[in-house]
Amino acid sequence: TEYAAFLTAVARDTDPHRLYSPMQGQHFWGGIVKTLSRSSATYRVKQGYENLPVTFVSWFDAVRYVNWLHFGRPDTGGSEAGATEGSSTIGAYDTSDFGTTFHTPRRRNPNAKYFIPTCGEWIYAGFYDPATRALSRYVGGNSPPSSGKQDSTNRSANYYSMRWALPFPHLAAVNAYSNNRSALGTYNQAGNAMEWVETIKGDRSIALGGSLFLSADTLTVDYRDEEISSKKLGSFGFRVARAASGAYPDQSQVFSAEITSN
Repeated sequence: TEYAAFLTAVARDTDPHRLYSPMQGQHFWGGIVKTLSRSSATYRVKQGYENLPVTFVSWFDAVRYVNWLHFGRPDTGGSEAGATEGSSTIGAYDTSDFGTTFHTPRRRNPNAKYFIPTCGEWIYAGFYDPATRALSRYVGGNSPPSSGKQDSTNRSANYYSMRWALPFPHLAAVNAYSNNRSALGTYNQAGNAMEWVETIKGDRSIALGGSLFLSADTLTVDYRDEEISSKKLGSFGFRVARAASGAYPDQSQVFSAEITSN
């Protein structure tokens, strides 16, 4: 729902950065259908997919979505400066060399109101327990959660364990698994859709959290996935963090983390 609103606002008349992937309409893990009408496009969320995590988004797509939030969700019809595009002085992220051969993803601008968490911030939000002042091995504890539907007693998550945890299309809603909340109050940092983070390694961006078709081993605090930043994968989404004070916090502060849905 949130990403479709973004596409309608900034990819209605033109979509030069390919913020929409055809796989979002064609694949059963994608949740958004694009329809062309004369010279403009409309974006509709598939029925039943409204609150599932958006997938088939690249690291660059995630950053441009964050810029749009930072600028106050402008309705421009196309991607431009002050909508999805930023520089070293405006926006949450500088997009000036995105798409070039030698591009390396940058850290957010100092006054970013929204941002993609770094690897350290993401782990802090999901695994740090202020009561013990230590990181747990899994979100919510040191034992793996069960794979499947949530119940009132046992921690659970959406990951693959000999079979799909959930019925078709196998993704869980972004507000699911309230029984497996982190000590700092975040949800769904275990399984479901893997999440891009701001941190890079070499020429690749890092993603964390495991996914609906990976095993419990990928849910641990030390697991990392590295992918080319431009890739749009069916099991990859992203998480948006918001700085309460208008500037990004350090890792000693508790900050709000939001998940972006279809």
